[in-house]
Amino acid sequence: MTQIPLSALKVLPTLKQLKLSANLLQNLDGTALKALSNLEVLDLSRNRLSELPKELLTGLNKLVEINLGVNQLRTVREFNF
Repeated sequence: MTQIPLSALKVLPTLKQLKLSANLLQNLDGTALKALSNLEVLDLSRNRLSELPKELLTGLNKLVEINLGVNQLRTVREFNF
């Protein structure tokens, strides 16, 4: 995958784990995960991400694990939860 299908995520509000590792994601929409308020685990490892939008994790109050390994991230900044 090169993009996260936003329309598919909107119908999964009870989703607890989202594993998108080993894809070709380069850019993420800052609101891509907004509908996933019950998300606990997010795996974005082994993609081509070079930066993450500051708003990406907004509203993910139950998130306890995030994997960003093996990407092209230069900086990981402070996130708003």
